[in-house]
Amino acid sequence: MSAKSEIEKYLQDHKDDWHFSAQLTRMVFKNSDGTSADPKAISNRLQELQRESHIFVRYEGAKRTSKYRWIPPDWRDRYIPSHTHGVDGQWRKSKESELAQMRSDAAEAVRQFDKGE
Repeated sequence: MSAKSEIEKYLQDHKDDWHFSAQLTRMVFKNSDGTSADPKAISNRLQELQRESHIFVRYEGAKRTSKYRWIPPDWRDRYIPSHTHGVDGQWRKSKESELAQMRSDAAEAVRQFDKGE
């Protein structure tokens, strides 16, 4: 079992709790070769899981401390990972509202470009 799958299983087993990044990086997760994953590798696996919409990330406080939580499989298609928009992870309202927002953003970008901003 890889460190990534161990992290995923741990978060799934504790799905009702938020987990600080520091807490998770201090835990011992094993790589597939049996060695312990270092904190940087654990942090990278957490980012991968978030990009894959397996976990939700929330940032708190002035230092933007990250906290993670498991996302059930039937909710994953509604999650927008934070790396796509630079803030906390968000939930889609609907595909239609998302498309409308994208069109509005594109129209605003064209207006700004035309004005030379």
